[in-house]
Amino acid sequence: MKSTLTKEEYKTFTKSVDFLKKEHDINIPYIVEEVNGKFIVELLEDIDVKKLDNILENAWQQTKKLIDFMEGRQRATEQALYLHVLVGLVLTTTPRVVGSQLSLLT
Repeated sequence: MKSTLTKEEYKTFTKSVDFLKKEHDINIPYIVEEVNGKFIVELLEDIDVKKLDNILENAWQQTKKLIDFMEGRQRATEQALYLHVLVGLVLTTTPRVVGSQLSLLT
């Protein structure tokens, strides 16, 4: 199987091949030839591409869930910090305001 890829597509391809080898011990032998800034990639063995696509898609979905979780956690942390500062401001300014208002009553 041969495919012509752009530089970005080739970069994505090599990251996927590295991920599959490292995380799933799947070796994908291929050769590559660069022609006019394009990369012609030829797979050297018959490979179940749909199976690999499913593995990569599942990995992407798990990564996306983790990113969403971390972004939500960051938002919650920022909101908690904002609330902490707001409560601190209320606690430090209220006695002065109340005290100054009481002195007007006497």
